[in-house]
Amino acid sequence: MIASLNKLKSDPTDADLHDFLERIRKTPLTDEAIAELAVILAESGQTLQLGRGRTCDIASTGGPSSLSTLICPLLLKQLGITVPKLGVPGRPAGAIDVLSLINGYEVNLSKIKVQSILDAQGICHFEAEESFAPLDGRLFRLRKEFNMVARADLATASLLSKKLAVGLKHVGLEVRVAKHGNFGDSVEAARLNAARFVHVADMLGIRAVCFLTDAELPYQPFIGRGEALLALYKLFTGQADRWLAQHYSLCWKMVNALANSFFGLVSEYYSAEKLFDIFKSNIESQGGDIGAFTKYAIKVQSDHREEIVAPSDGFISYDLGLIRDAIVNRQLSDSVSKYKYADPCGIILKKIPQSIVSKGDVICSVRGGKMNYKNAHLQDELSAAIIIRQGKSGNGACDLEVVDHG
Repeated sequence: MIASLNKLKSDPTDADLHDFLERIRKTPLTDEAIAELAVILAESGQTLQLGRGRTCDIASTGGPSSLSTLICPLLLKQLGITVPKLGVPGRPAGAIDVLSLINGYEVNLSKIKVQSILDAQGICHFEAEESFAPLDGRLFRLRKEFNMVARADLATASLLSKKLAVGLKHVGLEVRVAKHGNFGDSVEAARLNAARFVHVADMLGIRAVCFLTDAELPYQPFIGRGEALLALYKLFTGQADRWLAQHYSLCWKMVNALANSFFGLVSEYYSAEKLFDIFKSNIESQGGDIGAFTKYAIKVQSDHREEIVAPSDGFISYDLGLIRDAIVNRQLSDSVSKYKYADPCGIILKKIPQSIVSKGDVICSVRGGKMNYKNAHLQDELSAAIIIRQGKSGNGACDLEVVDHG
């Protein structure tokens, strides 16, 4: 294992990365190896040295429908905490690819530019590409080929490498518990992997707290890149429905727990409408146009022209893995020919999971519902992800559970 890691330290070839993944395919990394790999990935590019002020970030293990990586930085900043947000595109919607839809918004930034924005504004979203942790991006692309994305040890190294690259000493992690998650498909597995993340972070001089949340159920109804912007617009303008407002409250709980644990800060509940000025400052500091944000969000809403209705009476649930795959496949297909972060489609759910529906009720609206992918319409694939049962089914994952060093 040491020999395999040593090959990654100085300009490794794709063959070296390929060999590394082959060697560990059936053998999980030890905690020491995870920590060493995180350092190697972080040191493959430039690194930031943050000042003595309060700095923190909340990352996630990935999964559709959560907006935590967009909302939490704003809440942290409201508490006076600096947030260097080094990220990668989400599946289907992460902070980097969502914000990149706003005209002029730059995420591929130099070290000097990142530092300037952080000094002036306190938040900067920037991409792990050429400048920061480039080896992590290369390894992740091969992990997809090897079907090793959902390896908790590799995911831990990848997540911590980004925090090391920006010099963070305090980190939160939303562990999204689901069968399509990267930290295990059960609460028990996720707890173990979260505890391991906290331990490896401690080995690297980083204080970490993990939050286990239920990713089998949609966190909120807006799923897609453009839909995430629409969700933010509704939060900022006081138009959030109860479902979206509950997700905002979950983000606030995570931020407040982190701020209290790390810095002894306690905040009264802060409404989403009051965060708009912080959001606006970030958009403009990275070259974006706040008017373009509003225009894009409104257009997304107007483009939701198709609807899916309930075929029968019963209790409703959703297969988020199928929804994610249907949207991501079209994003990837569209990005090949048009845009780096394509936004061809999305879905807005109208019924809360496990609520009762009647035949003919509108379950969701769809944008880009007629898009084909391998002879399948998006609307048909999304319909297949909607499950209606005669009896209400429970779910074993938790709403919010905290795992920390204590």
